[in-house]
Amino acid sequence: MARVGFVFRTGKTLTYEGLSPSGSVLTAAATSLPEVAGTGYYTVVDANLSVGDIAIVREGSNEVGGGDITLTQTGEGVPKIE
Repeated sequence: MARVGFVFRTGKTLTYEGLSPSGSVLTAAATSLPEVAGTGYYTVVDANLSVGDIAIVREGSNEVGGGDITLTQTGEGVPKIE
């Protein structure tokens, strides 16, 4: 289980896709990535993802970011955007 978190312009409709490092689909493309109450922080906990997996974030059909799932100081997995 890992948390997908992403900062972006507020009020957008974002989705994500989760992949294993080998490219296998773990979470279907166009899975909703909801915003936390107008903050510009979009987050969801995904039971199919774990540390080392990859999250790709999209606005419509445009990729807007993504990265590897890494551990935070609290032990939660979030994408590390590089």
